[in-house]
Amino acid sequence: MLRSLYSSISGMKNMQTKLDVIGNNISNVNTYGFKKSRVTFKDAINQTISYASRPTETLGGKNAQQVGLGIETGSIDTVFTEGSLQTTGRALDLAISGGDGYFVVRNGSNNYFTRAGNFYIDEQGFLVNSDGNFVLAYDAYSHTLSQIQVPKKIPSNSFKLIGNLDRNFSYSRTVFDTNLNAHSINFEFEKIGHSNTWNVTLQVGGNTVGSFKATFDEKTGEFKNVDLNGLVTKSGSFSFQLDDGRGGLVEVALDIDLTDVTSISSSNTSADAKGSNVTLTGGLLWEDNAPSPINITVSDGLKEEDITIEFSKGSRNDTVTKWNVTIGDVVPNTVELTFDNITGDLISINGSSTNLDSFPFTSEDGMNFTIDFTNLFSTSNNFSFNADIAELQEYSISGNGDFIVQYSDGSVRRIATLALARFNNPEGLTKIGGNLFNVSENSGDPIFGNGGAGFGIIESGKLEMSNVDLTEEFTEMIVAQRAFQSNSRIITTSDEILQEIVNLKR
Repeated sequence: MLRSLYSSISGMKNMQTKLDVIGNNISNVNTYGFKKSRVTFKDAINQTISYASRPTETLGGKNAQQVGLGIETGSIDTVFTEGSLQTTGRALDLAISGGDGYFVVRNGSNNYFTRAGNFYIDEQGFLVNSDGNFVLAYDAYSHTLSQIQVPKKIPSNSFKLIGNLDRNFSYSRTVFDTNLNAHSINFEFEKIGHSNTWNVTLQVGGNTVGSFKATFDEKTGEFKNVDLNGLVTKSGSFSFQLDDGRGGLVEVALDIDLTDVTSISSSNTSADAKGSNVTLTGGLLWEDNAPSPINITVSDGLKEEDITIEFSKGSRNDTVTKWNVTIGDVVPNTVELTFDNITGDLISINGSSTNLDSFPFTSEDGMNFTIDFTNLFSTSNNFSFNADIAELQEYSISGNGDFIVQYSDGSVRRIATLALARFNNPEGLTKIGGNLFNVSENSGDPIFGNGGAGFGIIESGKLEMSNVDLTEEFTEMIVAQRAFQSNSRIITTSDEILQEIVNLKR
């Protein structure tokens, strides 16, 4: 009798374990990337009442007689079937489809693995999961893992050139390829003969990767156009490929704006008078002496006045350049012209931005006339390349895990490629909570790679749902409940029989 009691106790205990597993499965029915578990059982030790015997000449063989002593838990397995994919439309929601790969995340120096792909970008631009663990990238060339950081702002490959071309010279700038790797590019400026046209050659590592011609007005020195292989435009746009250092090629795209560049060898100004309206034209080169005085006659229709216009340097800082204009025997006698250092354009006269094209003067004889200063420009041989700052606009993740971002300058860059991991025995992984798995002695070491055959395709805008089937779980719950009840009936029945035995004494 005692054997049936203890066998049924083991049955009840193990059915409790089965119900615990079922309860955990049901509670995680809406957990992204969750993998359900199942319980298998095996019979416990058997008590042998009689052993088996061989057949003899006079008697046939006999089988052993054994009485089982209950049940044991055979295994609690994690079932790694793929869950259904839920469409979210969010770019950083990722699911792995058609493979047994896992996303790789890092906490400190420890790497963990997950199928839950709800990721985020933190304040510093790092790609993380909901617990702040860093999502890792894998470089298939160097076989290394690294954190993924998405720059919110990057130096653009769109350059605005500022300054004056008065001699042959070269200038080096750092540019970035589509993988955000830096390259040093050298711009060689060489004047063509006695014309005001310049040949500009782009070189990387001593190799020419592009060239164009820049033409400036022969008289004023102001920029006219760019000749790019016969295409005349206002800016130069280039696209060329460089060695990526890994046996492949990577693209670099540049856009060069020359509209604020001048080409004059000295300050040169002129004046044109139409009655009482005077127009000044020309360029003021800071490194040169002031231009020669201009003598001109103005008239209001009744009388004429000869005036002399003289320029002198004022001051220059990082943003503006100031020149003084003195006109004898008129009021005001001296005015201060302020020019923008980037565009070279006039921005104010005596601190005011009004009447730039018709600034009023009065001669000592009382004649009124105006001067248009807007056709003057200021420049300097202090040549510079001003790179725009491009801001992050949007991002996407491709099927193989390429993290691709687009910036405000129109450039598209590949930041990294997400890491995926496979295992020889994925069922040997250990759950550690937070939708994470850890390696165990029986899982094998991770095999890293990127999205593709075996690992699975990464689906952006989707999340893998739990693989828990409620219909199956409720069915298993009923089976466990009935088994528990049946084992309890064995205990009550055995107890009644024992009670009858005790009653025999009466």
